[in-house]
Amino acid sequence: MMRNIIIQSLGMYLGKNNFKHKNVTKLAFLTSFLILTFPILASSVLADTNLVLNPGLEIGTTTPSNWTLVNIGENTPIWDSVSHSGSRSLKISISGTTNDISGYPQSDLIDAQPLTTYTASVWGKTQNTGGSNTPAARVVELDANKNWIRQNNILPVYGRGTNDWAQRTVEFQTSENTRYLYVYANIWNGYGNFWMDDVTVSLKTPATTPTPYPPSPTPAPVETNLVLNPGLEIGTATPYNWTFVNIGGNTPISDSVSHSGSRSLKISISGTTNAISGYPQSDLIDAQPLTTYTASVWGKTQNTGGSNTPAARVVELDASKNWIRQNNILPVFGRGTNDWVQRTVEFRTSENTRYLYVYANIWNGYGNFWMDDVTVSLKIPATTPTPAPTATPVPTVTPAPTPSGSCYVIPGGVPSSMTKYVGKTVCANCGHHSPIPSTWKPCGTTPAPTATPAPTATPAPKPIPSGGSTVAYFGDVEPSSSSDVAELTKDLNQVITLSPTGKVDAVFFMGDMTKDTGTFQLTLNALSASALKNTPAYFVVGNHEYNSRSSTYSLIRNKYSSSVIPLNYFASDTQKTTFSINVGNIHVIDMNEYWDNSGGDVSTPLYNWMSTDLSGTTNYKIVIGHDPLYPLKKHVGNSLDANTANRDRLQALFVSKNVDIFLGGHTHYAGVQNKEGVLHVITGVIGMGTSQGEDSFATITYTYIDSNGKLVLTQKHDRSNSWSNPIVETTTIS
Repeated sequence: MMRNIIIQSLGMYLGKNNFKHKNVTKLAFLTSFLILTFPILASSVLADTNLVLNPGLEIGTTTPSNWTLVNIGENTPIWDSVSHSGSRSLKISISGTTNDISGYPQSDLIDAQPLTTYTASVWGKTQNTGGSNTPAARVVELDANKNWIRQNNILPVYGRGTNDWAQRTVEFQTSENTRYLYVYANIWNGYGNFWMDDVTVSLKTPATTPTPYPPSPTPAPVETNLVLNPGLEIGTATPYNWTFVNIGGNTPISDSVSHSGSRSLKISISGTTNAISGYPQSDLIDAQPLTTYTASVWGKTQNTGGSNTPAARVVELDASKNWIRQNNILPVFGRGTNDWVQRTVEFRTSENTRYLYVYANIWNGYGNFWMDDVTVSLKIPATTPTPAPTATPVPTVTPAPTPSGSCYVIPGGVPSSMTKYVGKTVCANCGHHSPIPSTWKPCGTTPAPTATPAPTATPAPKPIPSGGSTVAYFGDVEPSSSSDVAELTKDLNQVITLSPTGKVDAVFFMGDMTKDTGTFQLTLNALSASALKNTPAYFVVGNHEYNSRSSTYSLIRNKYSSSVIPLNYFASDTQKTTFSINVGNIHVIDMNEYWDNSGGDVSTPLYNWMSTDLSGTTNYKIVIGHDPLYPLKKHVGNSLDANTANRDRLQALFVSKNVDIFLGGHTHYAGVQNKEGVLHVITGVIGMGTSQGEDSFATITYTYIDSNGKLVLTQKHDRSNSWSNPIVETTTIS
């Protein structure tokens, strides 16, 4: 903290042009006075310190220090002389007027705290920008293993056309797992020139109020139930503050069976055939973003069964009342007949959440379910008693410091007001601020350090929850009708529920998601109607996508335009259907084997690009393509094994680059083979693909990182055609 005060004082006192020897003595006196007299100022200065190294982009030789210029499809940012302040900035440029994706500048990682509020800003200038999207800057959050969590847009994005320098800012709270931040900017599906300068990330300074003496006691917090009419007692034919939603003629009722009081809500599906019930829905509850809530319901079942049993959930909506996500109140209620039992969930709202509601239903099941005594409340944090403040002693006068003869070289990463003094020396150990930062280089004799007191014991940190990056893959489907969409939607709705980690970070459709006539939009319709609609989705080009490329490729590119995870494209594939992506610490290459109209093979340009790409990552490595190298039962001899020399060259590449898994589709038969330590997986079929004469059951394939940091492959096969008891096959990559 002392170092920050000294450096900030230098900036305030000297400005940009006043660094003179005679001012150093004045400065030493001034800063000593500030430290003794204004301790509160010290903490606020610390909070406002810019955490970005080389924020003005002034320091460096051919590129700015502490920044990485990332190439995307041969497009790379440059260090430019147009600037907002100083003499340098970063320039991102896409020539012409055709949508494209730029490379991007990325700051060094910034150590960050979880559940902490930060502010970020950039200055930007545009020239002739246009296209689908305009330039934008973002702050990315990473976990302790440097896996991507999310990004925060510095808003608003910059405008179209030519605009002078303007500052954009964002205030955001980090997630519970955030340990690092970085800033980057790019043009995504647009064109023109964009300059970025004077980048900041800092802790938000909390507003301070005087502490009364003695402090007034803090009242004990009270948990308030935010659900109106939670016991369902008030109302005539239906309970007030609840809506009964009819689904296919099925509607909940108000019933006299109850957990407390005299009323509850009853959901009923007669018989023993899977069906979807109507559902009761609470009135909307005003909610705060990035806030922890608890929810609970009491439930009772009678003769329940089928694919799924009754469940209750809390739904999050944005300010426009658009659906964001739902939180399951777990565990779901059991099969058969069970007396009243309470189910609960604790969840943290998204950054855009403004409303909540509770609902319950039976989805693809049957029987009777009663719900009563519903709660949603803010989680009350644990409190500790506030000790009475001790009297603050009157400070004694500090004698004028005796210069020690030591001086230190100021490194990069200081506030912009000190940029011109980086590499020069100042008196940095004049007896009034210690310890010296480890990054400052001594240019004289440093006095012997004083003894460091023994550190107090630090409580052990809470463990980070296990369950790392999770990716799901689906085989051939080829929809052609609305019933095919419904069948695919049914299977997609199981993907998160069946996930070994309870989540899915990205999904890949493994090709043949369309007929040759061009029915790819039906696959997109099923995806949008499913529980995966907000999950990043990507697509492998198969023979049917290639045959319908005049319509299908543009739909795929349009889907990628909103990707929240950066894509590294294979530049020679001008259709932008081949790329690599990092889903946490799983690196995936999605290759279009038909990119050069060769009819399905891995030609030399694609081979060379993959070799370079695989050499550039230390993550787990997965390659996916439609045609397998070693087909099973079908398409033997006319997949990637049609040219055995090319197939063997590709397999040798996988072995030499330590590829862990290759996934393919095409044959409609699921299976796993180990070839020289590389798992070759065929993903089978899903949706109506089960009716084409090969596998008669749907398969979902997962790759994920387990709690030991190992990559795991799991396939789940729906041999019962209800997902009630899937066959599970698992392999762990050692």
